Amino acid sequence: CRPYADAPMTLTPKPDASEAEPIFKKCYDITDDFGKILKHAGKHHGNKHDDKRNTWIVFNYEHSKDGVKHFQSMTDRQNKGAAAAILSLLNSGLSISELKEMREIDQRKSLIELVHFCSGNTEDDLKRLETLEITKIANTAPCCHPKEKTP
Repeated sequence: CRPYADAPMTLTPKPDASEAEPIFKKCYDITDDFGKILKHAGKHHGNKHDDKRNTWIVFNYEHSKDGVKHFQSMTDRQNKGAAAAILSLLNSGLSISELKEMREIDQRKSLIELVHFCSGNTEDDLKRLETLEITKIANTAPCCHPKEKTP
């Protein structure tokens, strides 16, 4: 069980957090929808829940140092968060080869550091959130370019 799995709190970016250029090149519309995150990643999947879950697991595995079993042991929501984190990190300029050298937990830590910088939220507060919730902050101004929102 992950320490942040039951975190009910939600943080939002602070408007004056950073006057620097947004870290993330564009804003993805990150939701709890299984298919939407995969669509952002350019992945096609079947309509059944298991098809979507398996597509996520493969996507996460292909962009991480962790094995398939690691992602199979995660909940749907944790896999969604891992996939959204990968998209966000790619959007920040990390390469696929850099992501493949990182474990899922290290990708999460990198995301927290970036979101802390652009949102002004403390790293401790961000650590209490699920990864999916952190990616929602990453994909909101001032962390990303709202004009470049991808539905």
